[in-house]
Amino acid sequence: MKTAAGLALVLGLMLFAGLTLYEGAGEVARAFASVGFGVLWIALIRLLQTGLSGFAWEALVPRPRPSLWIFCKLRWVRESINTLLPVAQVGGDVFGAQLLRKYNVGGGVAAASVLVDLLAQTATQVVFTLIGVTLLLRSDMAGDLSSTVVFGLMVMAPALAGFWLAPRLLAMGWIDRLAAGVEKRTGWGSVAALPALRAGLDGILRHRSGLAIALAWHMFIWFVGVVETWLALRMLGEHASVAVAVSIESLGHAVKAAGLLIPGAWGVQEGGYIALCAAFGIGSPTAIALSLVKRIPDFLCGIPGLWVWRRMEGKNPLAFLQKPLAFRRAALIAVVCLLAAAGFVAIVRYAPFGSALLPVEAAWAESADDAIALVKGLQDGQIDVVRRASELTLRQRFDGLRPPIGAAFDLPAMAKTCYGPGWDELTGAQRDEWTQSFGDYVAASYAARMEGLNVKGFERDAKLVTRGDSSVVTSRMILAEGPPASIDYVMRQTVKGWRIGDILANGSISELTQWRRSLRGLAAGGDFSAGLAVLRQRRDAFLTP
Repeated sequence: MKTAAGLALVLGLMLFAGLTLYEGAGEVARAFASVGFGVLWIALIRLLQTGLSGFAWEALVPRPRPSLWIFCKLRWVRESINTLLPVAQVGGDVFGAQLLRKYNVGGGVAAASVLVDLLAQTATQVVFTLIGVTLLLRSDMAGDLSSTVVFGLMVMAPALAGFWLAPRLLAMGWIDRLAAGVEKRTGWGSVAALPALRAGLDGILRHRSGLAIALAWHMFIWFVGVVETWLALRMLGEHASVAVAVSIESLGHAVKAAGLLIPGAWGVQEGGYIALCAAFGIGSPTAIALSLVKRIPDFLCGIPGLWVWRRMEGKNPLAFLQKPLAFRRAALIAVVCLLAAAGFVAIVRYAPFGSALLPVEAAWAESADDAIALVKGLQDGQIDVVRRASELTLRQRFDGLRPPIGAAFDLPAMAKTCYGPGWDELTGAQRDEWTQSFGDYVAASYAARMEGLNVKGFERDAKLVTRGDSSVVTSRMILAEGPPASIDYVMRQTVKGWRIGDILANGSISELTQWRRSLRGLAAGGDFSAGLAVLRQRRDAFLTP
């Protein structure tokens, strides 16, 4: 069992490493480093969640029972074991039940309380996930995640049935007779504990008020996790709404449930976050960084929790140091981790070297002046059209805007994002055709927006700033009436140098996200020709007076 769990952990770590390298280790590292000591706030929120979980567990155990502090401490131990040891996310609960027995709680009641606590947690998670699914559907971006979320819900669904089935099954007399027969033939004394478990479950489930309190606490705890996700996104430079944070937090846990057999859901969680964040216009490097930020509390809170566990069992937490083989293994793991961390920092600090290893990091050190010059070139190419918009026809505006947009925008990457699933299956010619039509669509949409717009020009003091993992050229458009309008250009490094990957209207409204929501799914079912025809129809609609 330990070998299987260890193998699953290795596979999960390999998946995590593969995703990180594929999406750009340097970009992930920069995003993660931008959080800094802010991760301590994330750890405090996680510690609060763990403590509140102790409140829920305590409500389930009939009086007389141990103090609330004991339940909070044991819940801390449970979470620490589940997150840091290769026990498939449930081993900590077994140890938690065993430790509870040391505080004059019967074995049946201790095991039953942990079981019902898990059922209550998972049942409220199903409700929480459904809330996230509803919000995701409202964003029209559920396609990439439907199968994963459904699988996660299938994993959690038995918890709902458990509330109804557990007391009824264990109340049947044949369960006791079966347990006694197995014990007689095998000598497994633990099997005979089933009647005690049945009695414990019966007592807890009959205590309706305690069950209701536990359910309420667990539901509240899920929303405390939303604060954690929202704050982490802010630290990463993503000004996401609370609704987006709810979707990412709830569906992230559903995806993690689908990776139940992998300790810590390594790799699975990161893959889920990439898909979730993409649904809301958040880049993959930021998504992986978000997952890493949420893993840091696992270590900051988990390592002390493991120490407490060993002390509660009356064992020396440092006893492994007295065993040469165990000590050498621990030392080897520590050295490997330090070398990996050093290599990660080297990629970030010495970008030219890192770019030689990671193509996605090419030209990372290109000067800010070049990025600003590209934006100014775009504005210079647009300024005549913008100023004379009222005098020009829609087609004339389009003809004037299309060349500078084609030269400054990273149209291939933007077209891929807006196309959605199936892009990799397209031929080179199809991708070029879609990219060309997408560029026309963008230019036509801007031509249509200029109707009635009275613009004097653009401010000439544009500058390059860093927001999370993004490089942004800030600029403002001078209107004939009213205050200047902020227009920020999210820059992306390509083999051709700096290109514009997105535009943020008023500093926060992503144009790329709006286009993605409008165009995603046009070629659903693999019908490229039909999707291309619809894209061109929408372009023509913008150009029709």
